[in-house]
Amino acid sequence: MTSKGAVSRYQVKQENNFIGYVAVAGAFLSYFSCSLLSRRMLFVGGHFIMCVLMFMTGNYVEGKHHDHALICILVFILVFQMS
Repeated sequence: MTSKGAVSRYQVKQENNFIGYVAVAGAFLSYFSCSLLSRRMLFVGGHFIMCVLMFMTGNYVEGKHHDHALICILVFILVFQMS
């Protein structure tokens, strides 16, 4: 995205660290989501939320909003790990 003119306030190394932190947090929170919600709710709800987040990410990439796209990707990873 930076080659298309988008600007981020974070360095690439920081963004990679965010992804790792969110993945670990999602793995930790999956213990609670699996024990509190049914399998069907996790599957259907998780896929619906991930679908919405992918469309939002694509919209932000087209609009060159780098940080908003990063947030959508981070939430996508969190939901993916929890479902």
